[in-house]
Amino acid sequence: MVSFIELKLWKYVVDDIEVAMAYWLGTMGVGPWHYNAKVPIEDYTYEGKRYEVHNSVALANAGFIQVELIQTLRHRENRL
Repeated sequence: MVSFIELKLWKYVVDDIEVAMAYWLGTMGVGPWHYNAKVPIEDYTYEGKRYEVHNSVALANAGFIQVELIQTLRHRENRL
């Protein structure tokens, strides 16, 4: 029989992901961070307009808690 542990996931949307990673590491000892600076979001539409958007995402574990930091970038309207 396989035994699973309960894992919690905490997600935070931040203004500056690099500052947030440094804060979590320096203040709370959470890290190392697994960081992807550009995760594309395809076919993003808001109020009928298409935008080119991507997220930066960082993940780290603290015991049974996984912390995810998300920063959305490039709020540029795409005139297609």
